[in-house]
Amino acid sequence: MASGSAWHLVFILFLTGGGLLFSLFRLYRYKRLGYPQFLFHLLVFSMCLFVFSVGLTFTGIYLRLPHLWRLFTALGYLNTPLCFLLFRVMLTNRQEYRRTDLWVGVPPLIHLANMVPFIFSGQEAKLEAVRAVMNNGNVFILESEGFLLPGLNSWLRAFVAISMIFGQMLMMAGAAHHFTKGDGRLDPGDRRLYRWMWLLSISGALSMILVLLQFTLNLIPGWDML
Repeated sequence: MASGSAWHLVFILFLTGGGLLFSLFRLYRYKRLGYPQFLFHLLVFSMCLFVFSVGLTFTGIYLRLPHLWRLFTALGYLNTPLCFLLFRVMLTNRQEYRRTDLWVGVPPLIHLANMVPFIFSGQEAKLEAVRAVMNNGNVFILESEGFLLPGLNSWLRAFVAISMIFGQMLMMAGAAHHFTKGDGRLDPGDRRLYRWMWLLSISGALSMILVLLQFTLNLIPGWDML
């Protein structure tokens, strides 16, 4: 690995590792958190663990622990539904958990069901899958280890992500009046919150668009999907 790539990897692992420790500490003290704050830190934990697990691919750790390979990719199906739920809870000022909130776990469970053959496959099959990705990073996004045809899993994940992001944008557009005072002005604290929610949504949308453009058009030659 080139030194530039190595520093990039160190930065990603350091950043997401810090996010994991921060969110774990906050979740450990969950009794002091309100429900929206709990969902927020759970989202930070899920996003950081997903990116951290992908970054570990470059370290070769999955060659030593092949049974962990693809185990955390289910989080890619959890992050955007969890963010959608967080936004809905915040916009309705809800402070309690409901059983219906468990719907966010359905997409990752379906993904894990798709991966059952690979999960129960032998060590050699998993090592072969890890080596294929390390030799060619574009193989990573094909996710050919499950029942689905190669590449279909990634398109489904993108569809779920885009649907959730579009849905939360519609929610925020429809709830804009909740952030205004009687004279139509935004309260400074609400204005910062509302701006942050839009920033997070736009960032998520842009990241998905860039990934899809790179996947379909190869905008940056030499960059693989991993």
